[in-house]
Amino acid sequence: MNAILALVIQLLPFILIFYFLLIRPQKKQQKQISDMLSSLKNGDEIVTVGGIVGKIVRIKDNDIIVETGFKQNPVQIKFQKAAVGKVLKSAQSDSPEEAATGKDAEFED
Repeated sequence: MNAILALVIQLLPFILIFYFLLIRPQKKQQKQISDMLSSLKNGDEIVTVGGIVGKIVRIKDNDIIVETGFKQNPVQIKFQKAAVGKVLKSAQSDSPEEAATGKDAEFED
């Protein structure tokens, strides 16, 4: 009985360290990704996990339509929401320079 109790007491710190260093951060990261995907909206500028940069033009269930390319010849591509790597610019966070000129500050045609 004492041997089992001693073993549990020795293993408990390792289990706690394992939880706080591996499991908890992974759950936190999954929650952040889930929140980001659920907050996507039309007009958001995104980067996919494959590196494609574009602007969301339509959202339907788990699919999104992303418009990419130049303004003269835009291309629309259908992706799953899970393919979104990060949001570069939210639809409401337009810079004052872009709002004044009506153009993208980065890519001028």
